[in-house]
Amino acid sequence: MIRNPRIVRPSIRTSIVLTVVVLMVGLSSRPARAQGGGGGQVFELDLGVFGLNTLATIAPSLLFRPFDTFGVRPDAVALGMGGAYTARSTNAFATSWSPAGLTGVTEFSLAADAVAQSSSGSVTGFPTVLEIPASPLLTVTGYDNKLKSRFQYGSLSMAVPLWTGKNQKVVGALSWRRQANPTSGEQAVQDLTLEENGSTPVTLAVDRSEKGAVETYGPSLGVQLLPGVSLGASANFLIGRMRINGATRVNTGGGGSPPPGTQRFTQKYSGFNFDLGARFEALSNRVAVAAKFTPEYTLEVTGGGYNLTNIQAPGAPSTNIFGKLAGYDLTVPSAFNAGIALQPTQRLWLTADIESQKMGDTTLEYNGVTPLDTPEPEHAYQDVSNLRFGAEYMLFRKSWANIPIRVGYRQVDLGYRQPAGEDYTYIYSFQLPGLTQEQRDGIDDFQTVAVVYDGSPSGEAVDGNAYSFGFSLATDRVTYDVGFDVLSYEEQKFNLDSSWDTIFNPNPVEGDRRPRDSEGVPLPVVNVHPSLISIDRSLTNIRFSATYRFPGLF
Repeated sequence: MIRNPRIVRPSIRTSIVLTVVVLMVGLSSRPARAQGGGGGQVFELDLGVFGLNTLATIAPSLLFRPFDTFGVRPDAVALGMGGAYTARSTNAFATSWSPAGLTGVTEFSLAADAVAQSSSGSVTGFPTVLEIPASPLLTVTGYDNKLKSRFQYGSLSMAVPLWTGKNQKVVGALSWRRQANPTSGEQAVQDLTLEENGSTPVTLAVDRSEKGAVETYGPSLGVQLLPGVSLGASANFLIGRMRINGATRVNTGGGGSPPPGTQRFTQKYSGFNFDLGARFEALSNRVAVAAKFTPEYTLEVTGGGYNLTNIQAPGAPSTNIFGKLAGYDLTVPSAFNAGIALQPTQRLWLTADIESQKMGDTTLEYNGVTPLDTPEPEHAYQDVSNLRFGAEYMLFRKSWANIPIRVGYRQVDLGYRQPAGEDYTYIYSFQLPGLTQEQRDGIDDFQTVAVVYDGSPSGEAVDGNAYSFGFSLATDRVTYDVGFDVLSYEEQKFNLDSSWDTIFNPNPVEGDRRPRDSEGVPLPVVNVHPSLISIDRSLTNIRFSATYRFPGLF
């Protein structure tokens, strides 16, 4: 099979994993096994316990993904003000901003929020023609890639004054909220035309759904030491899970389409951290400054079960690839955010925040088996530094309710580097182990059998800009909030999440003759790199939150 890699050309991502396993001696606990069956040959590949380099090769999007600890924080008020909310958060949601803000709670309160998300975008750089051996040409007529729409919870918090003195106060809270949001499920649709029998339409679709997040639950405490001076702390127990289910389908419009390919992946998270907060007010509470600091902590990542079944093209084997990503401890660097709020008039508030986290200092260490492919793992995280600005104006003041409106802007660092083609190296048939020099020299053209990720991410950082709007309906006991946010950014991805595929992302020099000197000896290989597509993405968030107050309950 290795001597003639073209035998598996019609099979999505088959050659990649087969040869990577061969090259990484000892990685596979069980060799590829061919089985007979009613549907033809079935190749089973047990990767055993593998590392991040193999993950970046077989499923790049599972490695190059955001790990967002800032953009997931509640609530709709904060979203409407561009996330510039650290100094303004003085209700039960303060557990996510600065726990010192809890001292603004005057009665038992319950607060909850959720967010709906959708996206759109335009794609450039995708291939215009697909070549399948012994088949007519497929012309690409369109390509669409977008994040999957979803509706998910954000936070549930409960706060109550525990003790009130003349100038002092103690407020306690319990909360359950998102700490980090590592999911990025997406849909990719490639429209094609088969140049046969009057141009038959063909659709190739990759649909990957992702559920889960890193969640935190635990107690918080806010203490007012003096008028206008408060401190706070939160203890956060971290737990979470990521579940990925993907399907790759081909629709020819006339029936007879092959069974879909499938992809499954799981990941579990656990850990503990804490937050420290401070808040100061002055000038009759018309100026407020607040901050939160989260020290470095360790997140244990386990699970990692992976399974991939390819689409079985006519005349090609079916492949089932499975294994387990090695568990590791992720050391997350400390994070800091601070904000200021000013009230220049009775109806107007102006806010500004800065947030910073040196995610580039993140380290990983295996907590179990050390896989041979990635003995010293690196991840694609990058430093995060965001500026945020917001404004709130009291549009209506009525006896029964207040209606404020809000606008905001935020600079967004997504916290990770993009994939780069330069980080991937093609492996040719003449480079396979076990061949004599004469056999190597006798191969006259470039026959790609694999691509290998070198483990050092060098892609550019991802950043964007977001503009927001929001409003509230606030009564004596209940406040309802709505926030709207549009985030725009550009990112690089591999076509259909494949760093190399003989059909969907082929090697540009595949089949070319190898250059030789005057004596016919092959010259050293000058490597080319896999191509990527560019996605100009727009992400829309609509957040809903509500706070219920129960005077006199405690």
